[in-house]
Amino acid sequence: MTAKSSLQIGWWILVVVALSLFGWVGWDLAQASQLEQAAADWRQRRAIYAMLGLGLLGALSAIAWSWKRSYHQTTDLAKKLTEAFNEKSRESRALLDAIPDPAWLVDTQGHFLAINEAFCRLVHRPMDQVLGTTARDLWSPEIADKLLESQAAVLRERRPLREERWFDIGSGPQPFEFLRAPVYNESGEPKGIAGVVWDISERYVAEERRRLIAHVFDHSNEAILIMDAEGKIIALNKSFSTITGYVIDDAKGHLPTLVAAERHDTNFFEAIAQSLAAHSVWRGEAWLRRKNGADCPVWCNVSLIRDEQGRIVNLIAFINDLSERKAAEARIESLANIDQMTLLPNRQGFSRELDDWLATAATGALLVFDLDQLGRINDAFGHLAGDELLGTICVRLRALLPDDDLLGRLGGGQFAVLLKQTRNRSAVEAVTRTLIDAIAQPVEIHGSDVVTKACAGICLIPEDGGDSATLLRNADTAMHKAKTNGQGVHRFFAADMSEEAAERLRLESDLRWALQRRELVLHYQPQVDIASGRIIGFEGLLRWRHPELGMLPPDSFIPLAEESRLIIPIGTWVLEEACRQNRAWQDEGLPAMVVAVNLSAVQFHENDIVAIVARSLIAADLEPRWLELEITEGVIMQEPERVVRVLQELRDLGVRLSIDDFGTGYSSLSYLKRFPIDKIKIDKSFVRDLDRSTGDAAIVRMVIAIAGELEHKVIAEGVETPEQLEFLRQHNCLEYQGYLCSQAVPPGEARRLLGLGP
Repeated sequence: MTAKSSLQIGWWILVVVALSLFGWVGWDLAQASQLEQAAADWRQRRAIYAMLGLGLLGALSAIAWSWKRSYHQTTDLAKKLTEAFNEKSRESRALLDAIPDPAWLVDTQGHFLAINEAFCRLVHRPMDQVLGTTARDLWSPEIADKLLESQAAVLRERRPLREERWFDIGSGPQPFEFLRAPVYNESGEPKGIAGVVWDISERYVAEERRRLIAHVFDHSNEAILIMDAEGKIIALNKSFSTITGYVIDDAKGHLPTLVAAERHDTNFFEAIAQSLAAHSVWRGEAWLRRKNGADCPVWCNVSLIRDEQGRIVNLIAFINDLSERKAAEARIESLANIDQMTLLPNRQGFSRELDDWLATAATGALLVFDLDQLGRINDAFGHLAGDELLGTICVRLRALLPDDDLLGRLGGGQFAVLLKQTRNRSAVEAVTRTLIDAIAQPVEIHGSDVVTKACAGICLIPEDGGDSATLLRNADTAMHKAKTNGQGVHRFFAADMSEEAAERLRLESDLRWALQRRELVLHYQPQVDIASGRIIGFEGLLRWRHPELGMLPPDSFIPLAEESRLIIPIGTWVLEEACRQNRAWQDEGLPAMVVAVNLSAVQFHENDIVAIVARSLIAADLEPRWLELEITEGVIMQEPERVVRVLQELRDLGVRLSIDDFGTGYSSLSYLKRFPIDKIKIDKSFVRDLDRSTGDAAIVRMVIAIAGELEHKVIAEGVETPEQLEFLRQHNCLEYQGYLCSQAVPPGEARRLLGLGP
């Protein structure tokens, strides 16, 4: 019964009592009026009744006021309770919707009693279509069975349970993590289950990424060193331990200087710090000290890792062991600078040491010796006998020279001696005479005493030249002058030496008119694919059809053309003619193939070679890919930075690039790997004695291997015997050219060489 109905009943009771009282008073008054004698009593009673009426009316009013007050209090309380309940429901709903992931409440039968908005988004249904349903109404039987099984486990074990499940809810299998907890009534019995689910796909991706990073870290061929913000080592991988011998227990908490070689000074570390501060990275070569005390050359790439606020949190270093590469470079350098038969510096090595010595502004003398009859000894006894003779003479010369003096073998039967201590002409002449006499002593070969003599050319330093090229050329000129005067002769270089000089002047004069008179011609030597035996290109070789001297090979006039700078117009003509002829062959129906052309050092460095090549291609309407430009090692070592730029511009035109006469110049791996070249040509001087010289064979093998590592093709020139070709084939040389296929021929014979006609 409500407060309002109780109040109404109370009111009706008061009314009935009042009416009864007033009725009794009225009857009593009627009786009193009949008794006049009772008038006095009536007045007395009237006063009493009036007082009773007023009292009753006051009591009735008090009761009414009390009941009304109780009614309003009850109404206010009910209203407050209702508002509190509604507020609590809103708070509960807000709390449920505040959970970003799907959350729900089910009864013990699995009916959904409450869900949040995230749950509605998960099932793609509004809330009113979900409440009261079960898992079987929302998902496939397979998913529903697993969900209900998990709910039953929670009710059975009466404790919160966490599990991971993979479900396909429409976009492929996804990993989910569930947390369910039982909800109890006042008697402590489960009345439902509250649950929440998280899509943990990103966690799985992150964990997989972490596993991948850990796998890469542990199995990387690069050594990896990780440091904290203070530069202290916190992690290293297996490759680092392999290189240095240090494991994490040895290095953790130490600075990287633990593994730094002592050859690095403070300037080295300051340079690293400055680079990291300015660019957040440092790259360069360094030396590590292994745990066993040995030094190891490495390439380092050190980077800073910063957080979102830009603060340094880690340093990471990627380290590559350069030991094998440095050893290979050292071997190549040795093979390129040391004569493998005598173990003396070869022409390149001797020139380098001579230039280094000249840089000190010292004085001395350069002697160049050339042995007579070495060719006849080779023919009579074989090349091994000739090598034995050269080895014996090398020992004799070395024994007669002070340790400070430099002895080298320039090639063939030529030796060079740098006298560093001898200052006057007579002393130089006396030493030269002693050395010539030592060479002339008999050498026993195959039971016979063989005598060879030598002539010598002498240059005084610095009077006769200030660089190795000039001094060697002048000493060679003096030596050839001595040879014209007989065996065992020596001559000092003189600027006026010469009938030879006069002949050179005449030849230079004739060469200036050779282009206008159309005396220069190009012959073409085929280049052959070793695997198939098919001709794949030609090299254009310059010939001079001299009106008096006949057909001259390039080595008889090209040096003169370079000295006189006539090589510039000649070289331009060669480019234009090679392009024109290649296009003409294609127009005649011959298969398109590459034609290679040599570029002179003067032509390359002192002319706009890129523009000339471009004009030649355009004039001939020849695709750039059918032109190959050959440059020598000497070219690439002059102004290497500019050479790289020019070669890249040529490469951008589309032409191919190769290094000619590899192994005879001054190049090294450190430069070779920087140049954008396609092919390396092994010099014929190494190919000639492949089957007799282990040194030449070693150089050829090494060049092929290094070219393979640098992804360059290799072609060998001067191949004349099947044995040489077989050696090249066995060691994966791809191409060759030489007399074994054909000598250089006029352009009209190309069709015959290609087997396309007479």
